Amino acid sequence: LDFAGPGEVFAAAQTVDGQNAFKVYTAAASSDPIVSQGFVTVKPQYSFGTAPKADIVVFPDGGGVDNLLKSKASMTWANAASGEAEISMSVCIGAFIFADSKLLENKNATRHWESINRLRRKAPTATIVENVRFVDNGQIVTTAGISAGIDGSLHIIERLIGTPAAKLTAKTMEYDWQLQRNSGGKK
Repeated sequence: LDFAGPGEVFAAAQTVDGQNAFKVYTAAASSDPIVSQGFVTVKPQYSFGTAPKADIVVFPDGGGVDNLLKSKASMTWANAASGEAEISMSVCIGAFIFADSKLLENKNATRHWESINRLRRKAPTATIVENVRFVDNGQIVTTAGISAGIDGSLHIIERLIGTPAAKLTAKTMEYDWQLQRNSGGKK
């Protein structure tokens, strides 16, 4: 759900004239299949070397973030993609990509409750906010984890193309979205 939830949100979002608002694709270190959660095989559409520039980049967990964090080439790509994107969003452990890249310095952030203290240690200048679904710092959005990635993605839809589009996207997905607000934000 870390990657499929946000993927569905951005794929379902439409402009006022009924056109797809976003072109959604997957990218990984290689285009070889990846096993997520130990049982779902995902074939990335692009490798990091062939992926088009993204306006929005999402770093979900799904079981592969620790491998990405250990790879210098992958982290170089993640840093570049985050710097070039209008918005970079993490889901759950994806926040550690931002922490390792120093993108959380002096910002507010959140992540899944199980690793709040680990994130505090990895990003000591950040204010780590608990009990929120997402935190929006402008270019960097962090989400608590798993289904919170859907809320963060709907928030981005609302921010970029408006509340009616976000509400319609949630309705299309049969998702009961409550327009949750973060308690974080820019420092």
